Amino acid sequence: MRLPIVAATPDGRQVSAPTIEFRLPDGSAHPHLLLAGVTQAMLSTNAGAELDALLERTASARVRQSPEGAPRLPKARAEIATLLADSRTTLEAGGVFPPSMLELLAEGLKQGLRDLAFA
Repeated sequence: MRLPIVAATPDGRQVSAPTIEFRLPDGSAHPHLLLAGVTQAMLSTNAGAELDALLERTASARVRQSPEGAPRLPKARAEIATLLADSRTTLEAGGVFPPSMLELLAEGLKQGLRDLAFA
């Protein structure tokens, strides 16, 4: 997801309200888990007081002007496992993702596994 996309004139004047761009990953994603994770992230962020700051920091117009300030996406599976561990409280809220599933996923990422089956 990218938050927000702001249409602007060449001189920087905003011409429409900010929008959210939601991109689905490739077809190998489990759709139920994907949408559950996105929902958990949105509920968590929406409930926080930092939402306005997040939107300002990640605005596409700002990133174009100063790309070094953009959040960096992880490139290695171990980095993703660390981010997953940091997000466990959010993902486990309301019993949406069981701890055992997140532990299995994190361990598989650390080991560099490509395919993980959840029984």
